[in-house]
Amino acid sequence: MSSFYVQADVETELRTFMKENDVNKMSFTLKNMKHETCLDIDLGLHKDEAIAVASSSKWVTSTLILRLVDQKKLSLDDTTGKILGWKGEKSKITLHQLLNALSNLPAENPCILNPEVPFRWCVNEIYENKTPLTKDAFNYGSSHFHVAARMAEVATGKSWNEIVQTELKAPLKLESETFYYNIPSKRLKGQPLAAGGLVISTSDFFKFLAMIADGGKDYVSSSLIQEQEKRNFNDRTTITWSPFAEQGLSYEYGMGVWRECLRPNCPQSPIVSSMGLFGFYPWLDRANGYYAILSVYHKPSFYRKTYPLMAKMRPELLKISAACRNRK
Repeated sequence: MSSFYVQADVETELRTFMKENDVNKMSFTLKNMKHETCLDIDLGLHKDEAIAVASSSKWVTSTLILRLVDQKKLSLDDTTGKILGWKGEKSKITLHQLLNALSNLPAENPCILNPEVPFRWCVNEIYENKTPLTKDAFNYGSSHFHVAARMAEVATGKSWNEIVQTELKAPLKLESETFYYNIPSKRLKGQPLAAGGLVISTSDFFKFLAMIADGGKDYVSSSLIQEQEKRNFNDRTTITWSPFAEQGLSYEYGMGVWRECLRPNCPQSPIVSSMGLFGFYPWLDRANGYYAILSVYHKPSFYRKTYPLMAKMRPELLKISAACRNRK
């Protein structure tokens, strides 16, 4: 089958999906590791339009913090006790554990989605929460990233969104609005939702993803990108809840990224991704030499529709990426 017909099949599937799910606009783009566009399907969502990417923010948040680690402003071994002054058992939680969502903290706290609450106060609420720490548990949620971002603030003396402007938007030459809201769907400011508050354009997210595909080139050390994507679960790690587990998939987690491989057999180079609540889905497949973004902003929990769609279409996308990789 020629590349043209495979691409036509992809567009047909996407249009059918939009009609069945009442989606007004979306786009899909796939690039090879040379950053050449292999497939670009514009279905009404302009790539320069800034949208709320929800939990896809976690990939950006963790990478931004890794840049601070690279600059020696933080260490992955820094603890909440050292940076935030926490006491007791919670004082031993490391930045590494927070970015992996393996800190054993409760996944959520009601204060996080309250734009009237100061960031510092909410992180202290997470500390003061009397819920006992779990053990060897992956608790996917916002608390870990909230605490990690607050550690970044204390270490740098800057607010989170100031760090975003100076250490993300400027070095990557991002052109759209790039801002962490508390409730991004309503553009409500206040304390930043580090785990899901980013508003950014698809074009700018591609700049970020291209940097990740290049192993952090000119932004963060390749060793830290490798650390971000490597396996951190062990045989005792239990998955309390995850959006993939609810779909019957026991995917593991790196630092702010999903490792799309089924336990216990995870390859060294799985697909890494960071899907968002409203359907936005970026991923990188190093083994097959491509990265892609399904860009959509629809309704809460729409990832339950977009991820299965992309998983079903992967065989067709692999044909396109292979043809693109081999073209002269």
